[in-house]
Amino acid sequence: MRIKNNELVNFLNNIDALCKMKLPTKILFSISYNTKILNVAAETYEEQRKKIREMHTDEESYLTEVRELLSLDFEANVQKITHTDLEKCDIAKYDALTLECLSILEFMIEKDTPE
Repeated sequence: MRIKNNELVNFLNNIDALCKMKLPTKILFSISYNTKILNVAAETYEEQRKKIREMHTDEESYLTEVRELLSLDFEANVQKITHTDLEKCDIAKYDALTLECLSILEFMIEKDTPE
């Protein structure tokens, strides 16, 4: 699947909070799996961001280039979760997912296909 660098950065910057939650096994596995896969892409992203910083002393041009970098996408073999998996979080033994959590996981959630 295609993932934008801004989704990558959002996921990896916020993943610690999700990992501390009590969530169903499949969701925790998918988070862990995707973290490992996306860390490789994050290294590439960070290398490019540093090169942009070195090339631009002007903050405005630097930010413009970083915005472009954040908008780029790449192919990744992401482990998906379903709405059914997410509904299990409504069970009392698991922590409820907030809108912020769902936003972080959004790229991992399988889209419903019309019947």
